[in-house]
Amino acid sequence: LFTLMTLGAMFIVLSYAEDIKNIFSKVFITYGEVPLFYFIIHFYVIHLLMFVMVFLQGYRWADMIFGFNFGRPKTGSGVELRAIYLIWLGVVVFLYPLCQWFGHYKTKHRENKWLRFL
Repeated sequence: LFTLMTLGAMFIVLSYAEDIKNIFSKVFITYGEVPLFYFIIHFYVIHLLMFVMVFLQGYRWADMIFGFNFGRPKTGSGVELRAIYLIWLGVVVFLYPLCQWFGHYKTKHRENKWLRFL
């Protein structure tokens, strides 16, 4: 029942938000046009940043454990939750121009059918 109430409220808000045209809607539309592209690129950017963080914390390649751990060391490494939110926001902002470019590329090259999936 709670799920139905949540989904119902979401659909009501969505029906009103569909007509809103401002900078926020433009940003959301940009990311919404290239969801898989964003996911693939952000996955690699975040993992690259994770390696930079681990090396800045003094770990070496020999300390890394690959596999399910994605290359993190056994012992505790990482940053506080506030830093995670800032990193996340930085990645989203950093990838916006790239997503915008790829969205324009998809629009200009509609003859490439495989671009629909990215």
